[in-house]
Amino acid sequence: MKMENFLTILRSKTNPDLPLKTSFEKGFELFYNFLIDTFKRKEEEVAIFILDDRNILKFLYPIYLRKAGAIPKDYKKSFVWRLINAQKGIIDNDFKTAIHLNFFENAKEKNKSPEPIEKIMGLPLIKNDKVYGAIEISKKGKDEISA
Repeated sequence: MKMENFLTILRSKTNPDLPLKTSFEKGFELFYNFLIDTFKRKEEEVAIFILDDRNILKFLYPIYLRKAGAIPKDYKKSFVWRLINAQKGIIDNDFKTAIHLNFFENAKEKNKSPEPIEKIMGLPLIKNDKVYGAIEISKKGKDEISA
């Protein structure tokens, strides 16, 4: 799906007459599915984080991680905080060897067995020099070849 098509769909699905929260969530749901389709990833390989008023990152997607916890700003091992602090995208093709927060990586959805993240890239969501969140797109697998 091209970005122009995504924006057209987003505009058509986001009804200005609906409460902001409903339009906001629908827009991010479309964006999440756009990332999955574009990068040909599984749902558990794409994450969207929202930064709250207390500078804590919370999962917006995947939905099953919403109740798993949050990532405080002072947690230095977090990939998502590294990219937010850098205020630019980061790609790590050897993520499995990097020191990182793997609690969420090991969280299971339903009866699926979690796989380690082999490769990851992320981008902060910034508007007018203010960070609102971030996206992460990863490749999971039992080893580098299967990722």
